Amino acid sequence: MPTTLIEFPYVYWGIECRKYADVYKAAPFKPAVTLGGFIRRLRQRASFLGYVDHTWVERALREPLHGYNGGGAVYQITQKSTGRKYIGITDDPVARKKAHLQNYQAGRTRLQREILRAGPNDFVFEIIIASDCSRSTLKRIERALIKAENTIWPNGLNSLRGDKS
Repeated sequence: MPTTLIEFPYVYWGIECRKYADVYKAAPFKPAVTLGGFIRRLRQRASFLGYVDHTWVERALREPLHGYNGGGAVYQITQKSTGRKYIGITDDPVARKKAHLQNYQAGRTRLQREILRAGPNDFVFEIIIASDCSRSTLKRIERALIKAENTIWPNGLNSLRGDKS
């Protein structure tokens, strides 16, 4: 059966897109114009692989769980005895504080080694900025604060400028 390549517009979350598809004369391809149709087509394409988990579509389209309505926070950890600071960004400050306090035994970063040396009670965790801005904006704010506060080792506990977080 001969195929032809056609271009058709479709709408995905309010954005008009162009898509190329192989169209058979006997059964023309119909574009998915709704989110439900889009999900059904993804499931159809994924179902030919018997080992594919069909809930991956729902997980991929689920809203991320952020601590500040889709944004994040810039936080600061201060060592009370020396005054050294660590500045970082996170989507969920409560989970991040818990992760810092649970993972310090690894001793891989300057902050973890200082927590090992001085103990977790010598550190204060505080949120500097809570915002609903994008992650790239939060990274720019983090880099600016690291530079302004001079928290790169040996003056502070940051190992990097904030580029690789």
